[in-house]
Amino acid sequence: MITYNFISQAHAEEAPQVASVSHTVASTNIASASEGSLIANLAPLLAIMAVFYFLLIRPQQKKLREHQTLVKSLKRGNKVMTMSGVLGVIIDDHDDNYVALEIAKDVVIQIKRESIGEVLSEPKKEEKANTKTIKPTVVRVKKEHKKSKNA
Repeated sequence: MITYNFISQAHAEEAPQVASVSHTVASTNIASASEGSLIANLAPLLAIMAVFYFLLIRPQQKKLREHQTLVKSLKRGNKVMTMSGVLGVIIDDHDDNYVALEIAKDVVIQIKRESIGEVLSEPKKEEKANTKTIKPTVVRVKKEHKKSKNA
């Protein structure tokens, strides 16, 4: 086996004893300096984590809580806009997961409650009375073509 000696044994034995005393003093200084530097090294990391929490995570959680309360408070007659931008009026909310949304006269779609982005207006008192009796129906209308008088 080959060993590499960078310091010859003669030079290693000639080292004065005072050096070993100064070496122990230097090692204690290094140990105390490394403890202080550990705190100094962790401080920026903790600061970055705090910034991420207050600027990204906390506002997102608040927005999620607000949306959950909005979804729970949906009722018949609310004029709403879905997250995709479809406007309509809730005409039926019998299911916990879905609502019937009238987007045009006699055009009713079923959508998930969570897909509603915002409530545009609350139902008025006279609308509340009328919406209780409304049932969604699909009506198909045939268009008749009028003959022109010149033909």
